[in-house]
Amino acid sequence: MNDHLEGAGEKRKEEHVRLALSARFLAAARSIQRAGKRVLQPFLNRLHFLAWSFPALRVIAARIEMRRTEENWGKRDPRENTDTAPPPGEVVTLQGLWAMEFYTPSQAERLLAGFQKLKWDKVTSIGGDPVQWVRQNRSSTLGGGWFNLGMITRARKESFWYDARSAPLPDSVDYAEGAILTLTSSLTCVILFFVYRNPFAAQFQLAVDTARKTIAEPKGGGFSIHSPRSQKQSDIEAARAQARLEAWQWFRHNLPGVFCSETAMPDEFPTSELVTTEFSQPFPLVH
Repeated sequence: MNDHLEGAGEKRKEEHVRLALSARFLAAARSIQRAGKRVLQPFLNRLHFLAWSFPALRVIAARIEMRRTEENWGKRDPRENTDTAPPPGEVVTLQGLWAMEFYTPSQAERLLAGFQKLKWDKVTSIGGDPVQWVRQNRSSTLGGGWFNLGMITRARKESFWYDARSAPLPDSVDYAEGAILTLTSSLTCVILFFVYRNPFAAQFQLAVDTARKTIAEPKGGGFSIHSPRSQKQSDIEAARAQARLEAWQWFRHNLPGVFCSETAMPDEFPTSELVTTEFSQPFPLVH
């Protein structure tokens, strides 16, 4: 029994010795590390200064600094990806886009010619002839009229109850709905609502749901940092810009007016998006 107690005591002493040696070794290692930093840091600072002083070394120094910054910023990536993702069960969908074009007296004939080219100058089950309606309302001194163009599809769909107008549409669009507004006797507005289909309608969801890594890119004499948040914002802005451009191009090719008189889409081209943040399909798809 005494031998057993003595053996246990020896083991505890050995353990205490090992712990004391480990603590001393760790403290010594930290002291060496601090001393090394004090000795090496001025040298590293001088080396960094020299690298930026000579054009031949400047590119190398910039790349080293860029990668160091990218690594530091990258530590925030998991949290930022989580903060910018929608909650479970929520779906961000670009359902459609309203776009408007305006016609003054100098563009009125182009509007009527566009209706005729699209073969919209006919009476349908939805309403009358838009060419006659525009002429009649522009000759009035009152203004304030509204004409329903109805659904606009790629191919004409006819039945005993429905006669949809047709027109070329962007690949991202399933169909459109339109109307004509006579604001005054000399100012007419055509408004179209483009209903999007997948995968274009899901681009917002894809942008916010995809995990990203911080990226550093050379820019001028330095570099720029693209965090997960900024990358997602860029993808969403690109989708929004594409939607606006396709709407402007549609008007320019089919019903050009005030905003289509430029060679490039003006910033003032009036559009409005419909974005939903729940799983829903407010507009039936025809294709």
